[in-house]
Amino acid sequence: VSSQLQGSLELLVYEAQSLDLNFGEVDWTLAGGLHSQISVALSAGDSRDVNISISLGFQGVDNEVQRFTVTLDPGLREISLDLGGPQADSLSVTIEPRGWMTSNSAANLTWQVDLAAPSISPSVELGPLDPEKPNPGQSVSLPYWLNNSGDAKTLPGELRVVRTSNGMLLAERTVSSVSANGSSSGTVEIGLWPDSQIIEVEVIWFMEDSAVSESLSVESSGQGGGGLTLPFDIMAAFYGALSGFAVVLVGIIAWRTVSERTPSTEGGEGKVLRDSRITRRLENAPSKREVLCPSCEQRLNIPSEHTGTVRCPACTTQFSTETDYDDSTVQPLTDPLPQNPESSETPPDPEPAPWWPVARSTEEILSCPECDQRLRIPLERRPVHSRCPACRTEFMAELG
Repeated sequence: VSSQLQGSLELLVYEAQSLDLNFGEVDWTLAGGLHSQISVALSAGDSRDVNISISLGFQGVDNEVQRFTVTLDPGLREISLDLGGPQADSLSVTIEPRGWMTSNSAANLTWQVDLAAPSISPSVELGPLDPEKPNPGQSVSLPYWLNNSGDAKTLPGELRVVRTSNGMLLAERTVSSVSANGSSSGTVEIGLWPDSQIIEVEVIWFMEDSAVSESLSVESSGQGGGGLTLPFDIMAAFYGALSGFAVVLVGIIAWRTVSERTPSTEGGEGKVLRDSRITRRLENAPSKREVLCPSCEQRLNIPSEHTGTVRCPACTTQFSTETDYDDSTVQPLTDPLPQNPESSETPPDPEPAPWWPVARSTEEILSCPECDQRLRIPLERRPVHSRCPACRTEFMAELG
């Protein structure tokens, strides 16, 4: 390195920049919600990025509701915060340098303020009617006063005059907001006064999320001709009587339901229990006996007093109930000759026609001559006129 290479360099070192945070105006109204304004000051130097955190506290618990980044130039900057209508009793704002260090303490970068939610206390006062005793169908003026004893201004709303007995709307008008600890007055016009001796009305002041009312009873002017005068609203009496009738009817139905229900089977000596419908039906049903179908051995239940022939629903075989069928191998007779129900003797077998086919076997089982269906016909009953249950062919069953 050459000894001639020498020189000096001057460096200018600035002090670290500082941040300051201050709260400005905090305004909380029912119409505009919670509004706050903060101011942030950055000392001379470069532009800097900072993070701003907004938190709302309620009953000692803080909840961060907003967080955003802002680039600050040296100097003072004001920031507006609109937070709606929260449930909170405190507001805190914190500023954090982003990627650089401040010269002042971090305690100067947090600010907190207590909040009080706006409250209203509305009420309605009514003046005398004009005229005091209106006639049915007459126009009526009703003066009113809207009062607010709260610490915040009310919201704009509506004033309605409603008949109490049937909910009929008599008049309606919009009203402006009422300031804190203030009052507003006016007159509402009722176009047609109802036709009744006593009119119960209710004046309701509607606002967003709240409503107050005041009742008024008005006696109408007497009708000409000396008609019947009642000291109450006839419509209110009608609806009251209708409601009472409905309550009595429901009570009667409930009492009859409880009194006619099936008695309990647990305990309760001396209680007479009625037989069930199924039990009474079984007691009144005729006695039955069981017989076997001679063809398919289907068990059939028939009345005990029944005599004569029976048709099997499974194979359509007809057989006599007077014949002893204790033997399980019986004739599948499907068309026996008519029997006399009063006679206990089996009628003789009919003479076969010469054109009937003949089926023979030395066993009880033989085949139908037409479809080869295997049938059981007892040997001691042959020859006998039979019918195949499958193809309905009639033939003579013989031994051989």
